[in-house]
Amino acid sequence: MGDLSGHKQAGSNPATSGIPYVFDGGGSTIVVNKKGQMPVPFNCRITEVVLIAGPGQTGSIVIDIWKDTYANFPPTASDSICGSAKPTITSSNRSTDSTLAGWSPNLTEGDVLVPNVDSCSGLQNVTMMLKVART
Repeated sequence: MGDLSGHKQAGSNPATSGIPYVFDGGGSTIVVNKKGQMPVPFNCRITEVVLIAGPGQTGSIVIDIWKDTYANFPPTASDSICGSAKPTITSSNRSTDSTLAGWSPNLTEGDVLVPNVDSCSGLQNVTMMLKVART
């Protein structure tokens, strides 16, 4: 399932962090609608999303990210923060999006993110990294 760690990235900006999540199909293609929970550890703004497939894998995946407050958990599809620009790998092994067109990128400490796999083919393992700037 997923993994959360709000570690600081190496670099010159200590206010920049990453929130990773690993989708693991356990040796099979990642299951559609597989969800997990990612509690947000601090106030921040998503600045970029990076997807990287497991070694030697090429395929496609579309991921939606739902957000809600801890008090209203669990979120649903209507709580998507991605708009129409969902994190996507298309016939490749990686993707990066720093435009985040249509996203609602502001996160508050205590929010809960729920990644939802909309579709997947050919990928057994994908790491999603939300790059964030602390606010």
